[in-house]
Amino acid sequence: MKVTVTGANGFIGHAICAALVAQGHAATAVVRRQEAVAQLPAGITPMVIGDYADAAALRGQLPAGDCLIHAAGRAHVLSGTQELGAYRQANVEGPRALARSAAARGYKRFIFLSSIGVLGAGDAGTPFTDNSVPAPAWPYAATKLEAELALFEIGRATGLEIVVLRPPLVYGPGNRGNFPRLMRWVRSGLPIPLGRVDNARSYVYVGNLADAALRCAQHPGAANRSFLVADAHDWSTPAMVRLIAHAMGRPARLWPVPIIALRLLAGLAGKTREVGSLTDSLRIDSSSLRDAVGWSPPYETEESVALTVRWFLAQAPRSARA
Repeated sequence: MKVTVTGANGFIGHAICAALVAQGHAATAVVRRQEAVAQLPAGITPMVIGDYADAAALRGQLPAGDCLIHAAGRAHVLSGTQELGAYRQANVEGPRALARSAAARGYKRFIFLSSIGVLGAGDAGTPFTDNSVPAPAWPYAATKLEAELALFEIGRATGLEIVVLRPPLVYGPGNRGNFPRLMRWVRSGLPIPLGRVDNARSYVYVGNLADAALRCAQHPGAANRSFLVADAHDWSTPAMVRLIAHAMGRPARLWPVPIIALRLLAGLAGKTREVGSLTDSLRIDSSSLRDAVGWSPPYETEESVALTVRWFLAQAPRSARA
C-alpha cells in the first residue's frame, strides 16, 4: 500500500509509521514543522504540512495514496473560554479538510484515530461495545465524536471508505500522558492509596493499536465501520501498579485507603476526573474488530508494560533511577 500518516512524529503516529516500514509498505509521514522530520523512523518519506485544516494548501501538497491514517489532533487539556474552539479546530476541521482532500486525490480509505471517551468516562457496569450510545463527558471527546460524524458524511458523499478506531488509554515507549505518571509514582517509592480499588479497565499497547490500524487499512471488512480496540485482557488499577512495580523490580506499596475518601479529596482538589480514571471501571468489548477483520493483539500486556517501563527508566535521570 501507499499510506499517508498525519501526526507522524507523535506517540501513536510514530508507532504506525514504524509498523508500515516493518511490513514493507510505502509510507509518507506528515508533520507540521520541519524540525519534526528528524524524529521520524528510517524508511519514511517526510512531508511538512503546516495546517491540516487549510483545504487550499492540502489540495496542492497531499500526495496520492491508497489510505490516509489520521493520528494527529489536540489531546492535552485546555482551559479558558476558547477551549472548545481550539479542540474543534484541531480535531474536527483538520480531519474534515484532510478527508475531502484525500477523496479528491484518489485515496480509497481514511482511518481516524478517535477515543473511547466519545462513549463516556466510565462503563457504568457494562463493557462498552460498538453499539454503545455516545456520551462524551468533556470537550476533547465531544470534538472527536463531531469529527467521526463529519467523516462518515464525507464518506457517503465521496465514496471514501471511513474507518474509526476508538482506543482507551494508550501506553508504550514514547508516551507522555497518564501512564508515565503512574510509573513515576511507582518509581518514587511513595505510598499509593489505591489498595482498595476494585475496578477493571481496558488499555491498549501502542504496538497493538498500530497493528490494528494497519489491518483496518487493508481488510475489506473494515470499510465504513467504527471499532473499539484494546489489549486482550482488562486490569484493575492495583493490578496494573503491580505489573509496573514488578517490571521495575520495586515493591508496589499499595495502601488500602477507602474509595469514598479518595473521591472526597479529589472533589476538594478539583481532580475528580483524574481520580475517576484510577478508580472507575472502563471496559471495552473489541470482539467486533476481531470478527470483522480477524484481528487479535500481537503483544501481551505483561510484555508491553515491561517494554514501556524499560523505555521510561532509560529516559529518567540517574538519580531518579537509584
